Amino acid sequence: MTIKSLRLKNFRNHKNAHFTFSEGANLILGPNGSGKSNILEVLYFLAVGNFIKAGVDKDVISYNEDFCRTDAVIVENEDSAMLSGSVVWINKTDKTVKSYEVNKIKRLKNKFLGNFYAVLFTPESLELVTDSPSLRREYVDFVLSQVDFKYRTYKPLYEKVIRNRNKVLEKIRNREASQTQLDYWDIKALEYGKFIQEKRDEFFNFINSNIAESAGTLGLKTLNISYLRSSISKDRLEEYKLKDIKAGLTLTGPHRDDFEFLLSKRNLKYFGSRGEHRTTSLSLKMCELKFIKNKTGIRPALLLDDIFSELDGNHRKTVIELCKTQQTVITSADKNLVPEPLIKNARTFFL
Repeated sequence: MTIKSLRLKNFRNHKNAHFTFSEGANLILGPNGSGKSNILEVLYFLAVGNFIKAGVDKDVISYNEDFCRTDAVIVENEDSAMLSGSVVWINKTDKTVKSYEVNKIKRLKNKFLGNFYAVLFTPESLELVTDSPSLRREYVDFVLSQVDFKYRTYKPLYEKVIRNRNKVLEKIRNREASQTQLDYWDIKALEYGKFIQEKRDEFFNFINSNIAESAGTLGLKTLNISYLRSSISKDRLEEYKLKDIKAGLTLTGPHRDDFEFLLSKRNLKYFGSRGEHRTTSLSLKMCELKFIKNKTGIRPALLLDDIFSELDGNHRKTVIELCKTQQTVITSADKNLVPEPLIKNARTFFL
């Protein structure tokens, strides 16, 4: 699967831009602030349906405009599809409406996803080891939502159930509702939550069966991931009921999951060096490429956002090898940081 072309209209600082990509390596060069990362943000949006850098969707619309749009032609074997996304800002209500299209036919988000697959590696990816549990959950959700229709359908339904359950918990705490009003939301939370955690189990089992090999090539031979499951079950919800009422929040379930990276049984969040964090993040991305290929039979695009300043020679060699096996889009502010073999074979764009 490859991105043949990309057109941007009113997306951040790209008022009207068009790119035609090669099937191999593509290099986007430009100074900081020129909009290199914005291109990768759009490409990743086509894979996950969200803008990962935006505080709110309105932020992606160019200044003094009320909409933005992206159109991309995706090719798989001899078939092609146009994937489009847009954000419209409604001035009167200060709200945005996000829409998705496949071949100019509007689709719901869960039907839009699965038409393009991508793995994104940025300097911020290095923070996955040390950052908050919510960032790590978001990472897993982005990966699983690309490859599993039921997961990307159930995940927002679960989130809605938890919001409604929390409202009931607050009412019970304020003596405005009875505990029996939790029964329906408990049933739905169990239905969606169990499935989500089953799929996360599958993901971590796959990663752990591959990450030692990936990390071993980079010098970390005993790396694995521990899935910290905040289990959801009928008994568990009953056990937590009084605590939940007191807090006005649902305190157990997949929205409380986390995972940690262990090297020789030590949590790298607390004991790892910057170099070990770098190696761990790259190893995880290598496994993510394998996971998506394993689930879909399709090699995802690899999006590398200005990462070479963070990588030493050994890590750079690994990235070069990855770029040989799938389409890659690379950004850099400094051409001298990009390995020569990539420059030699890449289609280059200057911003």
